[in-house]
Amino acid sequence: MEKVLAVYDVDSMYATRFMEFFQKRKDCDFEIIAFTKKESLIDFLKQKKIEILLYEESSLPEEIPKENIKYFYKLSERPGAAKEMEIPEIYKYQAAPRIMTEIISDYNKRENITSYSYRAGNVEILTAFAPVPSGTKMIFTWSMAVNLSETKKVLFIPLDSIPVSVLLSEDDSNHGLSEFIYYLKENNPNIISKLKTLVQYLGNLSYLSGITHGMDLFSLSREEVSIWCDELRNNSGYHTVIFYSNHYSEAMLEVLNKSDQIVILMKDSSYEKAVYREWERQINFIGLKDKLPQVHKVILTKEDWEGNQYLSLHELKSNPCWEGASQLIKQITSS
Repeated sequence: MEKVLAVYDVDSMYATRFMEFFQKRKDCDFEIIAFTKKESLIDFLKQKKIEILLYEESSLPEEIPKENIKYFYKLSERPGAAKEMEIPEIYKYQAAPRIMTEIISDYNKRENITSYSYRAGNVEILTAFAPVPSGTKMIFTWSMAVNLSETKKVLFIPLDSIPVSVLLSEDDSNHGLSEFIYYLKENNPNIISKLKTLVQYLGNLSYLSGITHGMDLFSLSREEVSIWCDELRNNSGYHTVIFYSNHYSEAMLEVLNKSDQIVILMKDSSYEKAVYREWERQINFIGLKDKLPQVHKVILTKEDWEGNQYLSLHELKSNPCWEGASQLIKQITSS
């Protein structure tokens, strides 16, 4: 039976438009229902359970059967609403996709904490490396990660030193990856437990991103990355961990060395092919070329991202990169 996400707001236009917007979407895993009268909400709850109730902050009636609601989210009229409360607050007057992303991200985090299971030593590490960065390569890697997360438990970790948001869900104020790096460098125990508190969600995909400064990435030593990858492989509970990087360092070499499969992302240009040849020469010079796992080279034919365009999850799946990423995932998982 499909889970219910209910919106309760006495503003009938807001509630109805919210419901209609998501009923048109094909990537929402919830049945969306809108209520504008408390009697209707109460009658519904007497018959069925609600997984998520999104309600206007001053409108929740005391007499509703709250035991039939799993999670509550409050629509706040104040920007900068608090999410780290017993009942998280979501800013009401923002784009509907952003509201849904915030809710589903928090919902998945709560669900994963309560239903977490370990897969010791069984985790595959896949690294996507872009010798020359571009928005399309970032979108292609997000597409890979989201696609794989539809059938497996996936953690995505973008390691770009000058990150640029390409998705509507990305929080530019988040510094979770930097916070984790500081924790790792201090030789603290239980680094996976710390990582789990910093993870965000996009649909079914878990991801760790957000840096204070690109130098945080370059501060990582090869030994620290080795410990991190070993912990991810042995204690994280994911099926697959996907790294993305567009820079080259000792730490990144260790990520490549620890990977089970590598995806090289290139554009079809003479310059990028020359950069790739030079990268191969350097890898061969240090004796790593023959030690690397299987390498999949992906040639992207054009730039499909504009700097003022931020993709929702639905738009990501409609982007030209999605089909190519889907085919690559099928190839990787069948090999």
